[in-house]
Amino acid sequence: MHVQSLYDEIFKPEQIRRDQRNRIREIVKTNSANPSIAIGLVRDYCKGNSKVGFIRFDNPTNPQNILVFTEGTTYYYRLTETKRIEPATL
Repeated sequence: MHVQSLYDEIFKPEQIRRDQRNRIREIVKTNSANPSIAIGLVRDYCKGNSKVGFIRFDNPTNPQNILVFTEGTTYYYRLTETKRIEPATL
């Protein structure tokens, strides 16, 4: 098939694998108390992945999410504090 224009091409957005998404989620959850450390570890983890375009905070002054961009897809990882829930005593 010979492509005549950009509209003839079929665009398929790049996605990262499920195990990679789960690993990033685990990194962010574990280090959510220190967002700068969390984003650094996510950048180190995604360094060898050619599908990942760039990684940044949603808001640089008060980050709530870490955004991972691929071509056509954006992944949001929420920075939440991990709180231990104490069991009820009777």
